[in-house]
Amino acid sequence: MERVRHILLRYRWETIGVFLLVLCTLMNIFPARHILLGGDVIQAINMTENFVRFHYDAFGSASLFYGVFYIIDQLGISDTAQLSWYVGIFLLGSFFSFLSFCALVFSRSSGLTRSLSALFYATNLYTLYVFTAAWGYSSYQVLYIFIPLLVGMYIKALESSQRIFSYGFVGVAFLASTSFGNPAFALSLGILFFFLTLALFLFRSIPFDRQTLLKIGMLVFGAALMNTYWLLPQIPQLRGGVQAVYTSEFVDLSERLRETSNAFSDTIRLLPTSEQERYYPMNFPYPDFSQAKRVIAFIAFIPFFLALYGFFRKRSSRDQKIFGAFFMLTFIFMALVARVRFPFESMNEFLFTLPGFNTLRGWDKLATITPFLLSGLLLLFLQSFEGKKYARFLMLSFLLMTIILALPFYVGGLQTKLSFALSGQKAKDYTKAKYSALVEVPQAYYDVASVIESSKKDSKIAMLPYAPGSSVGRVNFPTWKVNGPDIAYRLYSKKYVELYDYYIPHWMFATEFESQHDPQWITDLYGLLGVEYVFFHKDTRKENQEEFEGAKEYLERTGALQKVKENDFFTLYTLEEKRVFPYVFVGINAPFVPMKIEGLSQSVQALRENIEELAYQRKNPREIMVPVVDMKQDATIFLNERYDSLWRAEYVDLAGNKVSLTRDNSIQHANAWRLDRDRKGGNVSLYYLPARLLYVGMWITGVSLFVLSILLASEWRKRWQYKSNR
Repeated sequence: MERVRHILLRYRWETIGVFLLVLCTLMNIFPARHILLGGDVIQAINMTENFVRFHYDAFGSASLFYGVFYIIDQLGISDTAQLSWYVGIFLLGSFFSFLSFCALVFSRSSGLTRSLSALFYATNLYTLYVFTAAWGYSSYQVLYIFIPLLVGMYIKALESSQRIFSYGFVGVAFLASTSFGNPAFALSLGILFFFLTLALFLFRSIPFDRQTLLKIGMLVFGAALMNTYWLLPQIPQLRGGVQAVYTSEFVDLSERLRETSNAFSDTIRLLPTSEQERYYPMNFPYPDFSQAKRVIAFIAFIPFFLALYGFFRKRSSRDQKIFGAFFMLTFIFMALVARVRFPFESMNEFLFTLPGFNTLRGWDKLATITPFLLSGLLLLFLQSFEGKKYARFLMLSFLLMTIILALPFYVGGLQTKLSFALSGQKAKDYTKAKYSALVEVPQAYYDVASVIESSKKDSKIAMLPYAPGSSVGRVNFPTWKVNGPDIAYRLYSKKYVELYDYYIPHWMFATEFESQHDPQWITDLYGLLGVEYVFFHKDTRKENQEEFEGAKEYLERTGALQKVKENDFFTLYTLEEKRVFPYVFVGINAPFVPMKIEGLSQSVQALRENIEELAYQRKNPREIMVPVVDMKQDATIFLNERYDSLWRAEYVDLAGNKVSLTRDNSIQHANAWRLDRDRKGGNVSLYYLPARLLYVGMWITGVSLFVLSILLASEWRKRWQYKSNR
């Protein structure tokens, strides 16, 4: 007991910081039976059933992060309670990461100084943005947690001859990889370390010599090995991903850069210019204290000007060099976040058109770095006042400022009052608002899960009528306040055919639902895509339902749609069985199906009469084996997955010889390959190339982790022996 008291007394300021962050988490307990569903984000739910799918869908890049929630789900913690875990893990992780950075780089700083700057890093206007938006409830922003620890390990590894810091950096680089489900964050981190290295050389914090360059090369190589498991699957997707930004029907890169351009006055306050009115303090949920809005908006300038004042404070030569490096980095990232604003428009217009850099078009991709740089400068500012008579008053004032700027963390209401979804609505209350990112999924959606899962076919789910949300990939269900992704993505194991998207390249067929043509075309198209279950939504806007009501009645009469279950929110149908195309099938001289309404039903019928279903064995969610009995030359093998050129087909004969099959790119409703000659015996392997590379990458990363563990254990053993001998 005495030992515990001694530890708490020694780390009293850190303990107080932890207490405040735990308080923030407890103040933001979310209402029962609600999940996060809004914007482009839908919370990961039912992780016990969905984890494997998450692993393959993201090709391992988010598996570490969601593995935590898989364990939490296994422990019986509800999906609603898991929202608070997102908040707690992020806040406490950021706090301890920054404390570790302080211990590594500024070991002489006091516990009070470290704790205050770490608290600012954990709770500020940017982290409020993360959790009042939807991004905080996914893996995308997790990089924020690891930035301080990574930078601390990196600087220490370059300054010190002790290998343990190099090993530590490589190990943390592996943990940080869990945030690279969006590779743009990996690129953002790379930019940080590139300019950090230049700044350290420029300010002579580290020597510019062969040994240092060799060490940097080894650190980069080690970090790359730890990230191979997700990097390899990304390689074949890079070209398509980069080109998609330019060719997408939804994204205009130049326009997007203008929209996300950030003013200096907002960057120094950690605010997004383009969406400022959607987030605290501009989105102010306390009408009784409306005058405080302007005051808090002004207070938000103070941290930057404190850091600026810190430039003139006396400190050690080493600390001054680090301060200079951080100050330089701050202005570099301010310029990058400014995008096409004067005077950086020419530079950034060129930079963001470089291969890969267009993925940084979202404001948060680069802005996620700025709070760390500002917090580092504030740490040095506070440290320069240690031992002064008025130091305690300054520290107390800094704490008060931090709490005021991040007030919603401490009083609650991240999504119930401050959600971005509530910003344009009079009611700053999720229960009264027209739309909310915090929703209660109607029980009816859960009740039909057993019906859908009873089908063992590799079939799909779709919806009617056309009910687009505010952006691509979103639906509009006002009955239960939804404007975001369809809940079917998370509740059911079957794949979902997205309506408000180009599921078939260059044809958003859903926009043609109001056509005067025979409505049977949509059920024929759904059948062609392998759709078995169709939700007809009653929770959409009335006009959406009325536009398709006549077509729905016609399809019911003809038997194209067969009712399974009906409730107040939707009617669940199955498609007439004969219309549903198999998951894998073969066609001989199969007729071409043009992707347009005119003649679609006739073409689908002709194709249906010329195909034969094939048996297959599934090796994993992205690879199947099709036994070959007797296939003729010019036969076409169809895989009823969304068209993607990265799906590959190989014929493997009985001797194990492999021959790649030629893709038929004219077919875009599925993936299809033609046989070059008659084949008997053996198998056809249908696989998604990034999934194959995932296995290779996992082996490389796994072996590297094993070697790193041995090196770390050896280093710790040496240190323990050294201490014992002393």
